[in-house]
Amino acid sequence: MDRPLKPADTFAARRARFKQAVFERRALLLPGVANALGARIVEDLGFEAVYLTGAGLANTEFGVPDLGLVTMSEFAEATLRISDACALPLVVDIDTGFGNALNVTRTIRAMERAGAAAVQIEDQVFPKAIPWCCTPTPRSRRRSTRWRTCSATSATTAASPPWRTASRASRNANGWWARRPGTPSSRPTR
Repeated sequence: MDRPLKPADTFAARRARFKQAVFERRALLLPGVANALGARIVEDLGFEAVYLTGAGLANTEFGVPDLGLVTMSEFAEATLRISDACALPLVVDIDTGFGNALNVTRTIRAMERAGAAAVQIEDQVFPKAIPWCCTPTPRSRRRSTRWRTCSATSATTAASPPWRTASRASRNANGWWARRPGTPSSRPTR
């Protein structure tokens, strides 16, 4: 069934709705989905936003664990399919950004074109350090987060995009916090 976007429901309008919720500091429950059907179900249940999970995409689409095997273009395809089927703002788990700062820039632009309202970037080396199968490479988590955040900021066409950086260095007692562009510290602003 074809569900064309309504004129008032463009990707930019979804981003604006999500950004408004982030800056109002309202808690949003983001159910994780791996495909368009899951997103439609989440939308029908009345949630305000939806989350494309990297592990879910790897598990359901390819039948593999989340070992970093899903490519950026496969994430972009899944993002586009979900954005076309569902009118909710979509937050996408883009793992490590798929490489260095240039790759992060390319990834952010691809996700924007595909309809992502925001992204989550993991603060890890690329390829991913998988704790249950290998020893993570020591690295300055703060430095890694800084270059990914700077790359993501310069890549986006939005004035100030909301996103999350998932980092072992930036975890509080209740889970992850959202970092705003231009935040110099890895500490949350209250």
